[in-house]
Amino acid sequence: MKKAPFIFLILLSFLLETILCYSLYQKISFAEQDPVVVNRCRMSVADHFGEEELYDRSLDYVVLDTTGQVLFRTKDGLSENISAAVRNSDTILTIEKDGTNQGTILIRNTVTDKIQSLKKQIILVIVICAFIQIALIVYYFLYLKKRITDPFHQLSGFATRVAGGNLDLPLNVDRKHVFGEFTEAFDLMRNELKKARAAEKKAIDEKKELVAKLSHDIKTPVASIKSTSDRL
Repeated sequence: MKKAPFIFLILLSFLLETILCYSLYQKISFAEQDPVVVNRCRMSVADHFGEEELYDRSLDYVVLDTTGQVLFRTKDGLSENISAAVRNSDTILTIEKDGTNQGTILIRNTVTDKIQSLKKQIILVIVICAFIQIALIVYYFLYLKKRITDPFHQLSGFATRVAGGNLDLPLNVDRKHVFGEFTEAFDLMRNELKKARAAEKKAIDEKKELVAKLSHDIKTPVASIKSTSDRL
């Protein structure tokens, strides 16, 4: 992965994260209780007061009589008196039938639930985008390590071995990383140094052999001269 695609992906992930979070935040700003559904529930209770099986249950609510006693609840855990409904910002409406007050309906405030749900979605988006960004950064780090750091250490170790006189161990040539051409050049240098050292050793050996031959060739005449001089 080259630098430009990596930067593009990182910026794209930040852009998507911003767009999604802003969209969800806008939904939080416009979260409100649906008055149509609220009125439908109230009217169903008023029209069928006492006939609980006919009540509209699109929302959760509690029905109180005129004395504040609970007549009906869609589920447990709801506000069952006016004070609790006020604390929870529930909708409090009077139930009237034929102009007569039948009681009160306490409709649970769903705005808080909607806001909490949207907040969870925002956090989820941030976590997912952060995970993707971290994954991209880790991948790029490993990519740099494989393509730059490791080859550099390999070259450094190779140079140390060459300086120490070890010219027999070749350097693995890999053109895929950034030091590919340098790797090949270093290995060629090793081969040339090895050839030069072999040539030098050969020249030294030949010189020693020549000196030995010359010594042998000179030794015989000198011995003859010495023997002759001794007889004289």
